[in-house]
Amino acid sequence: MKCLDARQAISASFDGDGMHLDAENHLAGCSACAAYADDLQRIRTGLRFSTVGAMPDLATDVSTQIAARPQRSIRRRVGAAGMVAAALLLGVFVSGGDPAGPSTRPSAGPVAGPAQILLAWADGGLPSEISLTGLSPVSASTRADIGMANLFEEVSDGADGYVRFVPVEVLGYDPATYPSFASANHRSQLSGLGHDEAILSSSSAERRGGLTPGDRIVFDGGRELTVTAVVPDGEIVSAEVAVTSETARTLGADQHGFLLVEHTGENADVQSGITAELDDAAPGSVEFHQAGESPYLRGSADPLPQSVIKERFGEFSGVPYDDEQVVTDAGWSAANITSVNVPLLGEVRCHNDVHIALVGAMRELESVGLAHLIDPALSHRCWVPLVDLDADAADVRQASGITVDLNLAADGSSTTTGELAAVMQRWGFSWGGNWPNPQPATFEWIASVG
Repeated sequence: MKCLDARQAISASFDGDGMHLDAENHLAGCSACAAYADDLQRIRTGLRFSTVGAMPDLATDVSTQIAARPQRSIRRRVGAAGMVAAALLLGVFVSGGDPAGPSTRPSAGPVAGPAQILLAWADGGLPSEISLTGLSPVSASTRADIGMANLFEEVSDGADGYVRFVPVEVLGYDPATYPSFASANHRSQLSGLGHDEAILSSSSAERRGGLTPGDRIVFDGGRELTVTAVVPDGEIVSAEVAVTSETARTLGADQHGFLLVEHTGENADVQSGITAELDDAAPGSVEFHQAGESPYLRGSADPLPQSVIKERFGEFSGVPYDDEQVVTDAGWSAANITSVNVPLLGEVRCHNDVHIALVGAMRELESVGLAHLIDPALSHRCWVPLVDLDADAADVRQASGITVDLNLAADGSSTTTGELAAVMQRWGFSWGGNWPNPQPATFEWIASVG
């Protein structure tokens, strides 16, 4: 059991679910998770929560406009002409993927064989062509990309209809080299992919209303792809859609390049060899993870794949606000976003599942004499309903209401310290200051502390 799964089980045990045997065994051998459990017990017994007053109405001027639209059903098949027109008018939006339950929860990534599997990536990007033929311990390698793209869906109500933007996370891969890192029974599906075709993860297909091979999906610009297969999430590193590398480039979904390397040598030697091969071709420092060290073998600084975020917090779509922005749809916002008066921060509007952790963290700061770490003169924010059409994954997570910016100055800097980060991390937040591309003001809630 991985540490993240163990900590979720620890949190669930405080809610009366009981502790799974796997989690108990993990705690017996992991001092970090044992300390996490002790801290959580101390915090929960030492703090008491009072019910906040009546919540302010969620509707803003923006969401009121969207809420005025009648509820509509979604058609599975999309008219290509209508999508092309919408694409020309509205441009591009960005976002993530998802799983739908225990049977389809993403695994750690492609299934490793007897050799060791190594992930290599650089936050600044990798060159499009990489040769590792000179590294004798390397038996196989493949370069792939993870990125965000726009999926269009047509929403109809009788004769009327409009387009909404649904965020999807895309894997772009080489059908000639990537399949060897997948399970044997799915390699033929992955190796046969064409440039006008797509493979869906099982959770993605379910979330799209049960799509099956032969159905079509439409991306920005009217690019229509035929679904050829539905595979377990882990076979495509927890992305929602898999396409060829060439198709990913045309969709603009090639933001995060990464390498998967199978080898039989020493990891340190192979890492040195890869670094030497990349030399000055990768503008950022190269990061390495072995299979088992990182929950998701993929090249991205994001704490969690969009698929996992959607499983936990739900999927929102965006509807046009103007020519440059979309706004999270009113139905999702009303069901998932609320305002709470948070100690030290005042009124904060976040995802429903995040509030108890945020309130707990701020009350802990008060209780241990660290309230001064929150600067009232600086900005604090959580949910941002308006999303630029060219937004990145971080902006999409902000629109989901699961990231919190603390002590944010107008120039983007932050006075957040390690002391503040330690408290937030105890309450299940990942700190952006520890990410490969540091964002010290940002905390993303990734645990299940409530």
